[in-house]
Amino acid sequence: MAKLMSVLLALGVMACLPATASAQDGAKKHGKRREALLKKFDKNGDGKLDKQERAALREFRRAHHRDGGKEGRAHKRELRRKILKRFDKDGDGKLNDQERAAAREFLKSRHKEHGKKERSEK
Repeated sequence: MAKLMSVLLALGVMACLPATASAQDGAKKHGKRREALLKKFDKNGDGKLDKQERAALREFRRAHHRDGGKEGRAHKRELRRKILKRFDKDGDGKLNDQERAAAREFLKSRHKEHGKKERSEK
């Protein structure tokens, strides 16, 4: 019985390890954005946003995204449509591996022209 409990405990601990690792990766990925938001909206300096501070953040986002983000989504849909129109050589309405690779190369070169970092460089 003790052996069974030990095995179950070990399996439980091992099952939690990937979740912990992905949470740490998420913290690294979003750490700078979170820090910037805290710096701007955490008025009492406690390291987290209280109800009033979250309301101020929501109001800020509404003011800067008048349509609630719909315009950004519409822009992405339009960009996808243009990419599909330009790179869908076989006309099947979707990008195959070769077409997708060509589109990626085009977008990478476009980002370099505009001085933006590639995702792998961030």
